[in-house]
Amino acid sequence: MHRNAALWIKSTFALMSLSTPQILAAKSDELPQVTILETQLAEAYDARLFGGMVEPVNLRKIYPDIQGSIDLMNVKPGQKVRKGELLFRLRPKGAGVDYQLHRVVSPIDGYVTNISKKLGDYIESSTSPMDVATIEHLRIEFEVAESDLEHIKPGMSVYFVKQGTVQSPIDVPATLSYLAKAPSGALPTYSAAADIDCSKIAEVCMRNFPLGAYAKVLLKLNPHPAIRVPVNALFGQRDKVYVVGEGDLLRSVKVKIKGYDGSIAEVESGLDVGLRIVSGYTGKLENGKKVEVLNPKKQETPGESPEKLIH
Repeated sequence: MHRNAALWIKSTFALMSLSTPQILAAKSDELPQVTILETQLAEAYDARLFGGMVEPVNLRKIYPDIQGSIDLMNVKPGQKVRKGELLFRLRPKGAGVDYQLHRVVSPIDGYVTNISKKLGDYIESSTSPMDVATIEHLRIEFEVAESDLEHIKPGMSVYFVKQGTVQSPIDVPATLSYLAKAPSGALPTYSAAADIDCSKIAEVCMRNFPLGAYAKVLLKLNPHPAIRVPVNALFGQRDKVYVVGEGDLLRSVKVKIKGYDGSIAEVESGLDVGLRIVSGYTGKLENGKKVEVLNPKKQETPGESPEKLIH
């Protein structure tokens, strides 16, 4: 069983063996040799993916002391700067032959963001052509539907994933900081924000959450008990499993799958707790046929909760 398959659902079954080898079809005069697992209930979640832009919670807007045109742009978006480092340089308005270029430096250590001007542009002293942000705390704002409000509460843990898949967690501590009704629209929506504490993991945050980039937010909603099985325990059109009953005789059972988490399927209906089902067999199986069980001694699979995988 793949370790990352437990990202948003706690381990929900006990393997009859710590490994599930792919068992090839048996010869015609031999019993099929199968590996089995025992179904069990455990807590599961409904995963909801949201998205929003990465913004700093704290930033400093940069204003020049004079008005003039940008003679030198010394930084790029996302660049790390130190306090006192040159950001850009201005040629004063109406400067004659003898003039001194005006240097604008960073007032803090941080990262450059929101650059709105380019080389040669004219700016007033009341215009901020860029910001310098600290990244101790980042925020991602997103919208949620009214139907999800029952399970979304400020202070709950928030998770992040790469490429929009729950199989690629990003290891950062984050919580839902606020939830408020959004301005009126076609559908009732609510604004929410996920706050990331980057005070001790600045490099991890900057690598995974560049300022201004789009990020995927994962919320685990509606905790509920469920049975789930490896995909390689599903047969037919992924709508059937084989139960090993008394005398090691096979019985096919129709199942309804609610959803998938990588190589794991959550069973909505069709299975009960405590059944021995075939897993990892690639040959042909028949209802009522006898099999040879390779792992008759029950052993527990080491389970990991989503929190262990993400935090």
